[in-house]
Amino acid sequence: MSDLQTGFSRAVITPPLGVGLAGYFSPRPNTGVLDDLFVRVCLFRQDGHTTGLVQWDLLESTSWMVDELRSQLAEVEIDYADDLVIGATHTHTAPEVRLARDAAHHFGLDFVLRQTVAAVQSAEMSLAPSRISVSTVVCNPFAFNRRFWMKDGTVITNPGKRNPDIERPEGDVDREITVLRITQGGRLAGLLANIVNHTDTIGGDLVSADWPGFLERETSRRLGWQVPVLTLVGASGNINHFDVTSELDQASYEESRTIGEGYARIVAQAMEAEASPCEGALRSASMELPFHKREISPEVLARAKAVMAEGEPEEGVFTSEDLAKGAPGVLRYFAQQLIQYAAEEAGTIIPFRLSAIAFGNDLAIVSLPGEPFTEIGQAIKQASPFATTLVVTNANGYAGYVCMPECYERGGYEPLPVEHGGGGPDMAPAMIQAATDLLTSLA
Repeated sequence: MSDLQTGFSRAVITPPLGVGLAGYFSPRPNTGVLDDLFVRVCLFRQDGHTTGLVQWDLLESTSWMVDELRSQLAEVEIDYADDLVIGATHTHTAPEVRLARDAAHHFGLDFVLRQTVAAVQSAEMSLAPSRISVSTVVCNPFAFNRRFWMKDGTVITNPGKRNPDIERPEGDVDREITVLRITQGGRLAGLLANIVNHTDTIGGDLVSADWPGFLERETSRRLGWQVPVLTLVGASGNINHFDVTSELDQASYEESRTIGEGYARIVAQAMEAEASPCEGALRSASMELPFHKREISPEVLARAKAVMAEGEPEEGVFTSEDLAKGAPGVLRYFAQQLIQYAAEEAGTIIPFRLSAIAFGNDLAIVSLPGEPFTEIGQAIKQASPFATTLVVTNANGYAGYVCMPECYERGGYEPLPVEHGGGGPDMAPAMIQAATDLLTSLA
């Protein structure tokens, strides 16, 4: 067995002025740039087998973008495109990507794909003998479950700070942060940090990579040289950074700095802790997960049409807190989404690819599409045959939220059927089982 080789690269993918930003319920043409967006690539090669990760500073990695990237990589004779985990950091201050293919060039996504192909080629040229070690700390002070039981027995997502009707959080938070250190010739060459938290800190209409950008910049500042840091966002569909017991404003660029630099300190602590070397054969595998979209009853559809018939659309930028308050503009948004979903997606089955990478018998990385709830990631890690398992979400396609079965009748906006999302109550158990089976096949 030959030495493991690793290669890193990154390229700017910042969009043009005026391109709409993603992540909320209304369009936001960007008016400038706070910090650049990047595509980052980490490749692994051993005994002729190449695999790795491609990560965009985007809201999602949509299926058409993933398919188009693989096609363009094949055109430049890269034959391992199907073995790559292609994902996103889920920043909400990046271009809208949930678009039809023919609309993409207006948002600069053709440019993103070209830059990504070049970054993969550059990472391949930088492949060098490497060593990997892994350490995990249980310290994630910036993450909170964002779904709350209210005093009336319902569950609300983001009910607002200091809301007197909050009873308790609906669920827990995954506090583990796992850090992979890749060294080349005794020098730290790159880091992979698996962190469970939403990347939605800033708001507004300025482009930013959010806290993962600050994490990478602060880590490089501490080390004294530029080190690529791939923030692999874990299962955080029901997790964000808002502490509802605090009155502090936590929606700002400064808040993203606080979180990113705070995570950089935690990553540094993890690197100082005892690390386990990851040795043994490099392997990868993938499998197809049939994603079942839920059905919509005539009664639910009729209620949505009634909402759309009430009054004129409101102007403004709406957030999830507006939904918790019952803002008509947000209610109309979800009613419109439900009507479109019922017409085009209800009852369909969409295939998504789950990918896994294993290093010997002790470490594995597994990808999930969309925004799974944190309980899904925790269940996969617990069932995995590997000592350390990194669960990477927003990868290989956009599936919307994947909620636990019991959440569908409780409330909150994550289970609501929307365009490109709308998985049924059976999808969380199916995703856990499929990821576990995939990992077991590599053990």
